[in-house]
Amino acid sequence: MSNPARKKIDKYTIHLDKKLGVGSFGVVYIGVHDETQQYVAIKMLDKKTSISWNYAVDKDEYIKSALFAEIEILKTLKSTNIVGFLDVMESANNYYIVQEYCDGGDLRGYLTKKGNIPEKEAINIITQVCNGFVEILKEGVIHRYSLC
Repeated sequence: MSNPARKKIDKYTIHLDKKLGVGSFGVVYIGVHDETQQYVAIKMLDKKTSISWNYAVDKDEYIKSALFAEIEILKTLKSTNIVGFLDVMESANNYYIVQEYCDGGDLRGYLTKKGNIPEKEAINIITQVCNGFVEILKEGVIHRYSLC
């Protein structure tokens, strides 16, 4: 009997009851690689609608080409300071981008939970972020969120 809170896509099982986040283009869930049992993050993008915009990814060539350009960029980025790209898949209704799962959460959550952190730890975090940006810049990519 199948579990309605799980969805099988290729070699991954998506845990639909374990949402990691929501973005403009889709929802990110925890998934599991069926053979290795490794946890992954799976971004599920609906081809027909977006989360916060009124358009269909598959019907808007500009958005679709931007999505595939982003996937190609993700494939090239290899660094301990950048979440790794693992796979991309497509079904009749969705695109799926599979990336490494970071079980520690994001930086905002970490800082909210910890509150003030020692200067040495802050320097370490800033160094890691900067090293990630260096790798992105080496590929000639500027992420829209980095300009905030």
